[in-house]
Amino acid sequence: MKRVLLIHTGGTLGMHDLSPITVKRRSADLSRDLYRKVPELRAIADIDVRVLMNKDSSSMCVSDWVEIVI
Repeated sequence: MKRVLLIHTGGTLGMHDLSPITVKRRSADLSRDLYRKVPELRAIADIDVRVLMNKDSSSMCVSDWVEIVI
């Protein structure tokens, strides 16, 4: 089985259920939601989800890019 690391930084996949206040989603919640919405993923790969931040791409700045790299 292939292993995939999904690093969440925000956007459509993880922000649909959030309030207008910026809230950091928990990795376990996002992983559960991902498998619930696309159950076929279980047969394709073992996906490890890590939530790094919850930002809309239009709000990203250089310091966010640095955090992603580190």
